[in-house]
Amino acid sequence: MKRKLIIAICGLLATTSFIGCNKKTPVNNTATSGQAVSDSSKTSLKSKEEQKEILNNFDKLTKENSNEQDIINYVDHNIEGLSKENASILMLGLETFKNGHLTQVYDNWAKNNIDEKIRKEFQYDFTIDKIKDIKDKELKQYLESFVNKGYSILMTEGMYSPMQDYKFFNKYSKYLTDDIKNYIDILSTEYDSPAILDANLNISWDELYKRAENCELFLNTYKDSKARVTIDNLYNSYISAYLLGITYDPQSNKLFDEVKESYLKAAESNSDTKISNIVKEYLKILEKNNYKITEESNKFIENAINDLKK
Repeated sequence: MKRKLIIAICGLLATTSFIGCNKKTPVNNTATSGQAVSDSSKTSLKSKEEQKEILNNFDKLTKENSNEQDIINYVDHNIEGLSKENASILMLGLETFKNGHLTQVYDNWAKNNIDEKIRKEFQYDFTIDKIKDIKDKELKQYLESFVNKGYSILMTEGMYSPMQDYKFFNKYSKYLTDDIKNYIDILSTEYDSPAILDANLNISWDELYKRAENCELFLNTYKDSKARVTIDNLYNSYISAYLLGITYDPQSNKLFDEVKESYLKAAESNSDTKISNIVKEYLKILEKNNYKITEESNKFIENAINDLKK
């Protein structure tokens, strides 16, 4: 039985525009995007009628106005005083709007030759913190506005391209429900350091396992979360990469040492997650075959992953 190769994470998230499959190196790993929302934790809640009006006006605004900065300003100015549930609805509405706006962002980036202009000044050594050093005034203003709207830049096969920056949403965290705060954290981690780049693992096997387990804990904790579909898709992608990816030498069919070590750590942990239990059973099969991939081990993992997706 032929073993499946690593499954790219891109394209599997239902509610977000995820990172693509080609080589992409984020160049905005440490910058914090966007302006801070006013810090007033003691603000009293608005009335139910006022909150409903804010959400209704947001829906109208996103349908009638394509100006992204106007939408961001509306959220910044109105999220305070909402219940955590309504603030989360507002933030997720902004996320949806921004994801729907990405095509326009890409088109505008190409139309203004931003990649060419960056490479002209910095070649392949540009990072967000170098915006202050840009000599081209128009380019500098463009990128400052770009970052403040919640975008970062990644390197794609020698070209600079725009991408969503989930750290942008951190400024709303104190207003949000716990599940949406965790949702932002999970996606920020993935966008800052994509698990898969160019169909290859870009992080350690231990980190991949940790991300899968974090997604599972989210799904177990927040069963009614509005972010559940996105996290579930990401969870399945991580598990597929961890268990059905390029985990063994195709000539000997033997598990790579680093993969074996990661599996053993996962099995020895005190965790009682589904992925941990799968790894424990998987290791029993691998051990009796000297850690070689066999038809039996392939069948076990494929069945286990299919069961997880039910």
